[in-house]
Amino acid sequence: MKKSSNKIYLPKSDVELFDKMKNSYTSDQERIFFEKMHYKEEVEISVSNDLLINDKDNLDHLFMYRVGYSEYFIGKFTEKLPRPRVNFDSLSAALNVNLCSCGILDRDITLLEWLRSLNYSCVKYNQNFDND
Repeated sequence: MKKSSNKIYLPKSDVELFDKMKNSYTSDQERIFFEKMHYKEEVEISVSNDLLINDKDNLDHLFMYRVGYSEYFIGKFTEKLPRPRVNFDSLSAALNVNLCSCGILDRDITLLEWLRSLNYSCVKYNQNFDND
């Protein structure tokens, strides 16, 4: 991602993702998710983390936060082990990761499939700690 003359350039994979999703939302909640994430990546920088999914808000104890414009961290809270987490340079990469393959969940499911299974109910859009 580059910044030049106050214009943010999204990762190419995210530009393609946002364009692709415009015509294939599975629910109103999915439309809201992609519209808000598109806005966040274009306009709303997060230096102190933008907590999108709190591990306390879902049974899998999964968390997701955004840093900068388009860098994402996904992980799982466990009391016995340090928080396993994986970082991604784009939303597209984060949504397509198999959560079992990267050691976060014990079942084969992508983040996008996981979010759809919950109809995006655990996603919060107002927890950017830069605003606190």
